[in-house]
Amino acid sequence: MVLRGASRAALGQGGPTTLSNLALLCRRHHRAVHEEGHQIERGADGSLQFRRPDGRALPEAPAAATVPVDPVAALRARHAAEGLRLHAGTGLAQWFGERLDVGWAIDVLHPRATRQGDAPTRAHRRDADES
Repeated sequence: MVLRGASRAALGQGGPTTLSNLALLCRRHHRAVHEEGHQIERGADGSLQFRRPDGRALPEAPAAATVPVDPVAALRARHAAEGLRLHAGTGLAQWFGERLDVGWAIDVLHPRATRQGDAPTRAHRRDADES
């Protein structure tokens, strides 16, 4: 990765040519500061605060999640605790190539397509179509 020195206070606008006025940024973030209006401020403790072009502070990235020593065992234990029984066929589609029943799909997926408490079934939909 190539890093570039970005002046916090632009040199062309009277910013000092000192190391304390520089921050090392990758190409993408260097461009964000100099061409897209993002700003960098240095705190009294030397930390950097980045701001969006509208002045709102960008939040710091959260700490990375800790990874268990045996992540597979940890995941299996979590699934067991939640009552999940995952197996080789869990991710397989339950579709056999039949045509999509669009009306049924809308009834099931759209929250206002059916009366409250009236969850349609495929048989329910077929019955309605036949009458």
